[in-house]
This record gives sequence, C-alpha cells and structure tokens, in this order.
Amino acid sequence: SRVHRKFFRREPPAVEFIGKYPFIDIFEILIRQHVGLDNVRFLQIGAADGSSEDPISALVKKHGWSGTLVEPNPVSFKKLQSFYGDCPDLSFRQALISDQPGQMEQSFFGVKEEFWNGSHWAEQTSSLDRSVVVDFLNYFSTTPEGAELPEDRAEAISEVKLPTVHVADLVDELGITELDLFVVDTIGHDKRIVKAFPFEKVSPKIVMFEHYLLSVTEKMEILTFLAERGYTFAKYSVDTIAVKEDDARWWTVSEW
Repeated sequence: SRVHRKFFRREPPAVEFIGKYPFIDIFEILIRQHVGLDNVRFLQIGAADGSSEDPISALVKKHGWSGTLVEPNPVSFKKLQSFYGDCPDLSFRQALISDQPGQMEQSFFGVKEEFWNGSHWAEQTSSLDRSVVVDFLNYFSTTPEGAELPEDRAEAISEVKLPTVHVADLVDELGITELDLFVVDTIGHDKRIVKAFPFEKVSPKIVMFEHYLLSVTEKMEILTFLAERGYTFAKYSVDTIAVKEDDARWWTVSEW
C-alpha cells in the first residue's frame, strides 16, 4: 500500500514533506523501563559500521553497554571496530550468522566499493541472496549516486566467501547465559536468525529485528513465534521491538 501511495498518486504534492523534528525514542523508553540504561548486555547480529542508521550505537556509547557485535562485510567490520574503538567492554566477530547447523563457507554478496559513490546504503547493502543486491542496484541506478552503474549489474556485485556460525553456537562460544538485548538486522533473513536463537537456554528481555524486508507471511510467523514465548510488540520505524512482558493488550492489525 505504501508503494502504491508513493508511485500512483493522481497528483504530485505541491510541497514535499521534509524536515528534522524532535521525537520520542520509544526504544530508549522501553530499555529504561524493562532493563535500565546502565549495565545493558547485548548481542547485535548485522552491526554494519555502527554509525549509519544504527538504532543502538548512541546508547551503547553513552551508557557504556557491554556486548558482542557481529558483522560479515569486511569493509564495514573494520569501520565498526574503529567506531567503537574507545569502548572497552565490547567484542567483535566477523562471520555470517546462520540458522543452519555446522560450520561452512558461504558466498556473501555486496556492492563493489568503486560504485558506492558516497552512499552508505550502497556500502551496507549485502546479502546471502544475490537477487537482494541486484534489486538494490536497480533502485540505486535511478538516484544521482548510482547513475554510473553498469547496465550489467553483475559487474557491480562483489562476492566473498565467509565462514558461517549457527546463532546458537555463537551464544555458546560467547558463554552467554543472560541477555538484556538481542538485535538482528540481516537484510531479509531476520526471521530465520530469530527463530534459530536458543530461547530455551537464554531469554533476552528485549529482541529487536528489522521487519521491513520480510514478506507478510514471514512477519506473521515471527510475531507468532515470539508471542508464544511471552513477547509483546512495538513498531519502531522499519524495526519491531519485542519486549518480554506479560501485561499487554491484544490488538488486530491489518499490516505491519
């Protein structure tokens, strides 16, 4: 419906709505209420470079949170370590987190650095699925930054082989027994990672994942999965915040 409204309006708006305004940070409110802002222990899967459109980095730095950040993209991983260089209670892991058992190498696709042209979206767009990167490049080619992309999109796609680690094995390796916050942003694979997390061993107080790239079926599946484990939900832009909370109101929704 959002796409329809954006591209099929009968008349373009006379004035484009744009501006920077103060807003209430629902995520910070929920963290403060259910965990507290200090001594937060977290695990973030898909941390990118830490600085670009990251929902937790400001709070991590301000309150000295402790945790592990995982990012597979080699360029973003180096920037991530540099960004958090003054935070002693953080650890970093470069790996592909998987829902498949065992360890293996898997192809990881992204946009070649020579075609980023200053766009952090181009830098961060990467996936296990080549078609996800192709779709982004097709859109990117319509923007000023992507005007010089080759017609053969394959020429702009990078491919690296990276080791995979099952999310449950990662939790065991890190020795995690308690977790305040579990954050997932894996470019459309969030449902699979969240469902593979060992909730029977570790029950995070808050789970945050990106629902924007999930299909309707996947959204309903992951919400049902978490609701069955005692989580309630808040919609936070393109993310969903799931809070371990018994007292909640059930509400019928037609989209998410």
